[in-house]
Amino acid sequence: MDELQRQQLREARALLEADLSHSEIHDALRDAIRTQFPDSYVWLQDVYDAEVIAHIEGKEDSEGATIPAALYRFGYVIGASGEVALGVGVEVRKVTSYEPVETPASESAEIADEFVPLIEKAVRKDGLMPIKIIQPGWGSSGYYKPEVLERDGPKVFTKGLHMYVDHPTPTEEAERPERSVKDLVATLTADAAWNPTGPVGPGLYAEAKVIDSWRPFVEELAPHIGLSIRGSGQGVLGEAEGRKGRIIEGITGAKSVDFVTAAGAGGQILNLFESARSRAQATITPGGDNDVDEKQLQEAQAAREAAETKLTEAMAENATLKEANARLRAAELLRESKAYVAEQVPAKIEGIVQGVWDITRARLLDTLEGKAVITDGALDKDATKAVIEAAVLTEREFLAKIAESGTIRGMGEGASAGGESTAALKERFLALGLSEEAAEIAARGR
Repeated sequence: MDELQRQQLREARALLEADLSHSEIHDALRDAIRTQFPDSYVWLQDVYDAEVIAHIEGKEDSEGATIPAALYRFGYVIGASGEVALGVGVEVRKVTSYEPVETPASESAEIADEFVPLIEKAVRKDGLMPIKIIQPGWGSSGYYKPEVLERDGPKVFTKGLHMYVDHPTPTEEAERPERSVKDLVATLTADAAWNPTGPVGPGLYAEAKVIDSWRPFVEELAPHIGLSIRGSGQGVLGEAEGRKGRIIEGITGAKSVDFVTAAGAGGQILNLFESARSRAQATITPGGDNDVDEKQLQEAQAAREAAETKLTEAMAENATLKEANARLRAAELLRESKAYVAEQVPAKIEGIVQGVWDITRARLLDTLEGKAVITDGALDKDATKAVIEAAVLTEREFLAKIAESGTIRGMGEGASAGGESTAALKERFLALGLSEEAAEIAARGR
């Protein structure tokens, strides 16, 4: 495969993946690997352009044994309709090296901080409650500067962000990263805002709408629970307030703000947690004897299936349109290249018999059409012109050497200026590949 073909392949891949979000690519790869390892826990370690690193751990079998956890590397290709083709998995190991660092390097960090008590111990009648999301200072993930919270907080803790019961365990995170609707307690009703003089100290404040079925839970457990964020950020090793550790330089994303137990309170409220979950589930699960709810569930299922069918049809139509557009673009590039080559190859060359050059030019046009340089899906005129000029120069020098040898100088019927007969010259031109008519014209010198 030459460089042009590699470039076209990279462009085709970029065009396809431009239609998929990062999370869609992540989910498609994870589902494909789970298909190959149905009896294992799978979560992705790293995703690159052409390969993915996955952590695979076998589930416990009937005898209580499990397959040891390991990292595997898979090559992959995402097809036109979004399907994933995986290569053979190769077990790998993560290698870490330690080198001197002159300047602290910024690194990505998972953020799971920090227990913040509830501002109020009851939900208002309209279901709203003010909350403090996070405060400056040291947390379990690092040190939060006030200016970082003020700058990034309103951009990541935005209106509509979900609030759940508890942080997920590693297993839950791997098997259901989108979280369970049964554990959804509330949502933010507005973007978070920095308040240096808030009611319980400086920090990021917001307002949340508590789901009706969870209101008794929040009010009942308010003295024992608080909030903790889940997100991602950038940090460097440093020192603040006399303590060394990770200094959070930026908060880049937020997954959720969760209700968690205060230290030491977990045991005493476990039953209340489970009771609240059961109440919330009852409000969203149709009763077995309720015909109306069952009918609504069936209608919703039918509507979802219809929507999925339409989505599949739209994706197929989109793929067809992409292929048609690609063919049209290829034809357009061919026409453009052909016209540009014809424009750049000169119609006559000084010192070269016109009949001979006409034949040479026709051959050059056929050859050079396939040598046009395409860069980023467009004709690169400068590069193509260089190719054309080099080819014309080669042909011109070749014909000039023939002229210097005396083979195209004679104008008489019997012999050239160098003494060679017209018939002999004609034979030499025929040997060069000229047609009978062209060889006759070249031998006569006109």
